[in-house]
Order: sequence, then C-alpha cells, then structure tokens
Amino acid sequence: MILRIGKRYVVVPKLLGLLLALMSVLFFLGATMDLVVSWDKIKDVKTCLKNYNSTNEYLLCSVKAVAAGVYPFPTGVDYFDKFAVLAYKSGVWVFWVFVLVVSLLLYQTGKLLEFTGTIEVKEEEEKKTRRGRKRKSK
Repeated sequence: MILRIGKRYVVVPKLLGLLLALMSVLFFLGATMDLVVSWDKIKDVKTCLKNYNSTNEYLLCSVKAVAAGVYPFPTGVDYFDKFAVLAYKSGVWVFWVFVLVVSLLLYQTGKLLEFTGTIEVKEEEEKKTRRGRKRKSK
C-alpha cells in the first residue's frame, strides 16, 4: 500500500503507524499527568481531613474530595475510593502504553495485514486461458 504525494512515495501503513504513535504519546503523557495529579489531590484531601478545625474547613475539604473523585468521611478517605480512582486512571495509562507499542510495531513493520497463500489452478483451466490468449493476439 503505497501512496504518491508529489514526487515521493509514502508507505501508508508506516504513515498510519507514525500518526497513531504521535497521538498515543500525547494521550500517554496526558494519562500520566492525570494519574500523578489524582494521587496528589487524594493526598491533599487526606491531610485536609486530618487537620480541619471548623465546619467551613470541613466544607473546603469536602469540595477538594469531590474534585479528587473520593467521598470525604470525617475520619479520612476510604481505601476503596482511592483504589477505584487510581485503578481507573492506571487502566487508562496502561491502555495508552499498549496503543503506543502497537503503533510502533506498525511503524517498524510497515504492514497492516499480511496474507500469504498459494493459488492452485487446474491444468485444464490453464490450457483454456492459454488458448484464449493465443486467439486474441492473432
């Protein structure tokens, strides 16, 4: 699968692999930053809930907890909430790592799908096509 652009030829699967690799690198970096920021937000909520003194400070901690995606208990943050938030973010991160690896393989090989096989032609059919070619050429 080759595409001519101007005076140059471009291998289409390599072009697709390169574009997919660039896109997956950007999403991978975004998922990495999201995972780190979520971890920092959860740590901030934990320290805020340990050190609040008034109702207004508890409300501020509650807003921070909702932004982090966890439920604020007066004693702290539940481990299941932390695990649920971080497991989702980690799953997205692993998905983009997988897409990045697949796109780099596609770029390196330059092949989308490769089919190999043999075509068996019966001897009678081959004779008919040869006769037909001889008649047409005369």
